[in-house]
This record gives sequence, C-alpha cells and structure tokens, in this order.
Amino acid sequence: MTLDDAFARYWLEHVCKGTSTPQISSADDIRTSGLTILRLMSVIHGQHGIHLDEVTNNVVAQYCALRRSEPVRNRKAKGDEPLPLIGPKSVNNELDFLRAVVNRARTHWGLAVDPKVPEPGGGYRLAPVIWNKHRFETPDSPKRTITPEMQAAVMAWCYEPENLAYVHVADLLQAGIWCPLRRQNLTELDWSQVDMSARTITAFVKSKKPGGRRLTLPIVDVFWLWLANRGPQESGRVFLRWNPRGGETGPNGRKLGQWEPFDSFKKSWATVKEACGLGEITFHEATRKTSATRLINAGGSLVEAQRVLGHSEITTTMDYVGVTGDDIRSAMNRSAAAFAPAEKPANKA
Repeated sequence: MTLDDAFARYWLEHVCKGTSTPQISSADDIRTSGLTILRLMSVIHGQHGIHLDEVTNNVVAQYCALRRSEPVRNRKAKGDEPLPLIGPKSVNNELDFLRAVVNRARTHWGLAVDPKVPEPGGGYRLAPVIWNKHRFETPDSPKRTITPEMQAAVMAWCYEPENLAYVHVADLLQAGIWCPLRRQNLTELDWSQVDMSARTITAFVKSKKPGGRRLTLPIVDVFWLWLANRGPQESGRVFLRWNPRGGETGPNGRKLGQWEPFDSFKKSWATVKEACGLGEITFHEATRKTSATRLINAGGSLVEAQRVLGHSEITTTMDYVGVTGDDIRSAMNRSAAAFAPAEKPANKA
C-alpha cells in the first residue's frame, strides 16, 4: 500500500469515523501533516507513490533533515531578517502522525509494513523504523504567567478613552483568569451558556469526542458580579468589541460607535501586549496558565486545577503550572508545620 492510500484510509477510518465529515478536533493538523509528508517523501523517493515498506530509517532521517531546513511558511519576514526554520516540535508531531498510520496499517489492516533488509547469506530480515531515534529534543514549554501588576497595566491602558477599541481585550483577560476556558470558548461565549442562578458556565472543550467534551465550571463571585452588571440576556455574545466608527451618525457627522461581535483577536492582543510591555507572553499563558498557577499557589490541588482546566490527563496540567523554588519551599514549610510531631511532655522531677 502506498502512503497516499494509507493516509486516505486513515482519514476515513480514524478522522471521519465512517462519516462524510471529520469527527475529531485535530483533523486540520492531521491534514496538514499528511500533505507535508507526502510532498517531501516524493522529493526523497524521486517519484510519487512510495510504499509503506519503503519508509526506512534512512528515509525517515532524510525527511527530518529536509523538513528542519524549511522555513516557516505562515509568517511574514521582518525587514531583512530571514524566516525562522521549522521547529523540532512540529517535526516530532509529523513523525507521530506517520508512526500512527504505519502502526494502524500493521495492527488493524494486517499489512506487512516493515522494510526488508537483505542478508549476506541470502534471505532478508525485517528492519522496522526506530521512531524514537529520529525524534528531536524539544525545550520544556515556558511557564510564563502574568503578574497582578501586568494585569492592572492592561486594564488601565485598555480603559483609557483613546484605547476603548481594546476594552474587550481587558475584559477577556480578566475573565480568562477567573474562568480559564480556551480563547475560542471565551470569544464565542454566548449568554445561553451562562446560568446565573446556578452560577455556572457550560462549554464544549477540545476533546477526541465528536463535537468536543461538555465542561461545566462554577462562576466565581467576582465574575458573577461582572456578568450581572453587564446585563444577562437570553442569547448573544457575552464579549463584544467597541467599534468607535460603527453605529449611528451624530450631529457632528461622526459615528457614535457601537458594541459588536468580533471574529479576530490575535491582532488586538498583540497591540495591547506591545503597548503594555508584556514581552512574549501569549494569551493562553496570561489566562489559563496564570489561572492554574494562582489556584495552586492559593492552596488548591493539581486535581482541582485539572478539573478547572478541563484536562483529560493530569500530566498536561502539571506542564501548565509555573512553580518557583520559593513556592516549593513555602509548600514544604506548610507541610512540615502541619504534620510536625507533637512535643514530648517534660519529665516530672
């Protein structure tokens, strides 16, 4: 079986699960990885139609070297600076996908996928790809969080009269710390998902399940008051962007401005981040990672953080939480004080 056919079958069985549309959240990543692998394999092989048993250790090594030499395509060059090269994490993700297809062909489809190496005395031996041998080492993900001072700076800047077009950034930032849903869940949050009487928010979060997994989170008091002041409705977007050039025309001929839904948020966050000197921190780090870290530092447990973040695996939560040496020392001191052995009574004279 060729790689093209294997990818097509994998797409139908694993991604679409027998339907006409993709059923898992990683479908776009799988499609992109598959197209990239097929493109480079045709270069390495010299023609289209490389077979599964032709994917040898040498071929995989060539793929990794060739892929790592390619520039990132979805970025614009800054001045005379060259585009950055594809990172090791991206190549590892593509290898994981190729490995998944090969393993599925072996275990589910019963195909002979391991390359055959001729022996000196005749015959051959199987030489399966040693996938871990080709993986690149990747640095630990940075555990950047936003400080209360940085958060206050964003709030102050966004609420200045000349910056009101960025008020939604400040609102989303503090809401994302109070209720650490993913960015898309927040930007598309609808009032129908908010139960003010039960003080809960329900969203469908990223999951392997078709349509996502249902997650219900409690609304903390300060967020509940914010929502109450915003004005609960039956439906409609909770977070809106202030458009100073929208709405009706005033007596002076200028637009009065209006609140409206928004689709793009990246540019707004980049503008606020630069204006407030936040460095390289991402919105994901400023909300979800910050919220989890603050919960842990306030005495919460990893299990509670996992529940709030909606993670299936607690190891993912552990990667989110930024813990310093001072945090560890403080926790150890609290533990030592709480479970210190009782002092022995003094000996009677």
